[in-house]
Amino acid sequence: TEIMFNPDATTDNWGEYLEIFNPSNEPFDLSGCLITDTAGNDSYPNGVIEPGGFHLLAANFNSWENGGLPEVDTLLTTNLNNSSDTIYFICDGIGTLETISYQPGANGWPLCGDNPEDTNAGYSYEKISPEMDGSDPSSWECADKKYGEDWGSPKYSN
Repeated sequence: TEIMFNPDATTDNWGEYLEIFNPSNEPFDLSGCLITDTAGNDSYPNGVIEPGGFHLLAANFNSWENGGLPEVDTLLTTNLNNSSDTIYFICDGIGTLETISYQPGANGWPLCGDNPEDTNAGYSYEKISPEMDGSDPSSWECADKKYGEDWGSPKYSN
């Protein structure tokens, strides 16, 4: 899993993204799944994630406008707050698979980059291991690979 809530290469409403990783040995059908936040902004991922595969939800499908992301699988209609937010990944019949309550530079969450006036500008949070608890700040680190002008590894291993 990976989250970009404050892109630097483009505007937030074009460059934000969430990545879902399937660590299992079975395909994962996203039918009936929902990504939502505390404000109730919902996104509905669709398709099947193959074993060891990734699914990318982004605010814009066009790589010329979204900061150079690889192929986007689903449009992200959930707005990701730059200062803090809680994101829920919920699927029918399973319940809540992941809860991420990020707050850059506070409560144990890493602060990425070198611009204290623009928190985490251009850096994604990458989950260290899929087995780790997404609500625990120590499960996340700042991206250390570049894609386009920003830092992250969308659709690739962290």
